[in-house]
Amino acid sequence: MSLPTTKPDILSPLIPIVGKMIGFENGYRTNGRKEIYIISGGPGCGKTTLINSLKSLGYYTVPEAAEQIISGEIEYGGEILPWNKPKYAEFQRAVYSLQKIQERRIPEKATAISDRSLWDVVAYSRFGEIEPPKGIFNEIARAPYRIVFIPDQLPALERTNIRREDEKKAEELHEAIREVYDESGLEVVRVPVFGTKQERVDYVRSYIEGEGLSKIISQIPTSSQSTA
Repeated sequence: MSLPTTKPDILSPLIPIVGKMIGFENGYRTNGRKEIYIISGGPGCGKTTLINSLKSLGYYTVPEAAEQIISGEIEYGGEILPWNKPKYAEFQRAVYSLQKIQERRIPEKATAISDRSLWDVVAYSRFGEIEPPKGIFNEIARAPYRIVFIPDQLPALERTNIRREDEKKAEELHEAIREVYDESGLEVVRVPVFGTKQERVDYVRSYIEGEGLSKIISQIPTSSQSTA
């Protein structure tokens, strides 16, 4: 199945370049700096449930920017909505602005878990065949992203007033998002459905806490260093 894409000269050449910048910078941002772990994917993959469970365990979490904007527009009768095609580009700019603000508000030295990231704005822009918001790649290059977790889609899609995609479109979005993250240079971790929600939570925690342990071990001097 072919997916819609933006003009190659606008988006495609920039993704691997920014991805390399992120891969380089992240190696030096994990010592005393904030870190952002991303949970993303198409509608109906259970990412928000997963993030809420992690929040209840004490993790600093960043709520989904798109959902906040949609809820506000519906409540106040606004028109900046993703299904309003003439306003689609404006909606993505609004998501970019809110996501950027939320990420900048993360406390220094915090380990945060974000419901989507700026890369999702890139993915949705590609899917909607529009240019991504101006300045987004510069902002991404400065973002301390670590790993992106992409949960497999759940067997049944629950449609809501905010989530209006049918199963076919949800699958296409899931693939489009995964494709952009594969190109981003970030480590992409697939999260299986498992038998229980708790198993998903434990799976994600094993990566986050495992990385923290690896960093501590890497900072312990070797015997040759300690005797030098």
